Amino acid sequence: MKLYSSILFFFALFFGSNAFAQNNDAQLSGTINGAEGNVVVKIDRIYLGKTLIDSTVVPLNNGKFSSNITLDRSRPVALIYNNQQLPLFLTPNGKLSVQCNADSLLKTATFEGNAAADNRTLAQFYLQFGKWYNTQAITEYILKTKIDPFEMDLYQTKQKQTDFCKNAQSELSADFKQYLNNQIDYNYWRWIFGFPIVTGNSSTDIKIVMPIPYSMLDGFDEKILDNAQAMINEPFRGLLVYYTTYTTSKQNNFNKFADLSQSLEMKYNNIRQLFKEPMMSFVAASFLYEQCDKIIPPTAKKVYEGIKNSDKTNTYAPLIFAKCGDQINKKYDAPMVAATPGSAGGASSSNEFTMKDINGKEVSLSDYKGKVVYVDFWASWCGPCRKEMPFSHELPSKLSKKQLKNVVFLYISIDDTEERWKGGIEQNKIEGINLLSPGGWNSPACAKFGIQSIPRYMLINKKGEVANANAKRPSDPSIIDDIVKLINEK
Repeated sequence: MKLYSSILFFFALFFGSNAFAQNNDAQLSGTINGAEGNVVVKIDRIYLGKTLIDSTVVPLNNGKFSSNITLDRSRPVALIYNNQQLPLFLTPNGKLSVQCNADSLLKTATFEGNAAADNRTLAQFYLQFGKWYNTQAITEYILKTKIDPFEMDLYQTKQKQTDFCKNAQSELSADFKQYLNNQIDYNYWRWIFGFPIVTGNSSTDIKIVMPIPYSMLDGFDEKILDNAQAMINEPFRGLLVYYTTYTTSKQNNFNKFADLSQSLEMKYNNIRQLFKEPMMSFVAASFLYEQCDKIIPPTAKKVYEGIKNSDKTNTYAPLIFAKCGDQINKKYDAPMVAATPGSAGGASSSNEFTMKDINGKEVSLSDYKGKVVYVDFWASWCGPCRKEMPFSHELPSKLSKKQLKNVVFLYISIDDTEERWKGGIEQNKIEGINLLSPGGWNSPACAKFGIQSIPRYMLINKKGEVANANAKRPSDPSIIDDIVKLINEK
């Protein structure tokens, strides 16, 4: 009840006082022959799960209904009766009268009013091509076919839809034309990037996400993802989610994630690089809203705080917290932590801790006792880690030869496999000492030092004690001062 009340309050606040004050009502009326009871008008303004869709229950009187729908902009609307859905497109101050039969809304629908041409065209479009906008139908199709014939069918259907638009009535509104064109263009790319994700998620026995053939991606441009006006288009939103999942899988060498926390951490890093607002907050919120009860609290809190800071409209953060607040605030003790990480002013022992170096030799942190150790926790899939690498390369050049004799630059990867680890070393041209602690967030290194996000940096003094478990990044010019200070300690 608490969650339901919070959602109702949000809708009343966000869509009530603000929207009604604008007086942008669309007048929707009509008759459903043979219908009784109620009809439901649904508008998805949040895009974050079926429970958050704005629904208006309208009573039927001898099949007749009438309702004023408040709109902030032109939008798709669903008229629902007895599990049947009639897609509509309404504009602020528009008028639409619908006539249809209770046993077949879409096939029998006729329209009157200044929005009639748009909706007449929309009904004809869905009668011909509705299958391609039905997620369940396309998912079933994908699981029965291969990507080459699927793409051919998808492309040919897109061409037919484009021709349909060219031959549509000239009196269509500009907003509707743009909406329909976006439906067509984004639906194609949604299912191109969705194919390997749907296939990969169909069975736990599948361990690899199938790479899309390069020839199919020739016409794709990431710039099309920067289109806030297309947020009303469900195919566009689906593309954002699938594209994030696909490109994150690519960064993980197309291996499926065994750890959902690692998966979301990596997706969130990717989201921040791929998207602007409002797309960035929407995609991050979509993943967190669905997965918050399956990930560790530090990851949930990190993504939530990021959404709260990036979403200037404050649309998603309250809804995320209403559902995931307990997990976000839940106390989390990393398993097997041998020592409490130190702070800038308090040292703690690094103890014995063994990993393999690039040649397969067992190495312990105690091997470097007597020197200052600057530790870089990273992974080949971590975008922010890669951004810091050029600054890491410059650090040795800022020290004298005498100082360098007393410093070790140590890179600890939490990659799952040696192949990915060594590939990341080569790709990022990492010099210094490279060690592997495999297992992602469940790796021994993460457990021992309480690593919950990367990149993470740590300073160990000459006594082998953790002097700063959350040291400054290589890009911070003052990190050299911190290193030199520890070198000069007796």
